Amino acid sequence: MSPTRTDAAFDKYEVAGDYHHREYAANTIYAAHARRVRSWITERRILDVGCGDGLIALLLQQKGCDVEGLDSNQVAVEYARMHDVRARVGSVYRLPRGRWPAVYLGDVLEHLDRPKKAIRQIARVTDTLYIATPLRGAQPPDDYHAQEFLPGELREFMDRLGWQQLSSEYVNFRILAKFARRPRWWDWLWR
Repeated sequence: MSPTRTDAAFDKYEVAGDYHHREYAANTIYAAHARRVRSWITERRILDVGCGDGLIALLLQQKGCDVEGLDSNQVAVEYARMHDVRARVGSVYRLPRGRWPAVYLGDVLEHLDRPKKAIRQIARVTDTLYIATPLRGAQPPDDYHAQEFLPGELREFMDRLGWQQLSSEYVNFRILAKFARRPRWWDWLWR
């Protein structure tokens, strides 16, 4: 068994290039997932954390959304930019300052070594979070995944971090769940 390669050693873009765009063009099951995400997100301004090669951000842009992509992988960001996506190198653990109506965390949570820290960072920049993550056990094990969730486990994980689940569905081997950050008593000080 090979060692797990999670967020610190994610080399898929160096190996496979802008593979999401190729899968979309070939109309694979990933293309169906991407189309579902495009219709699922309703906010017009979105931070796509872990944007990868930029396919989802591009589809949201084509829908009329103002999207900024962020990814820790320089090669992925270069691919996103090649596809006319506004993207920059950055970390889910140190998000840029500012507020966003929504954050999309698509196919990222399963790769993170410190998912709690990431979700706490996201809470600094938004009150609405869309998560797409593989359903545990739905596909063969992936060396790039640190952990996967069942729907109830994801809801409980997010609940413990102060997020309320607004919706959840299982589509194309993934959990699609929308969360709202529960207000804290001191939030009124910053508004």
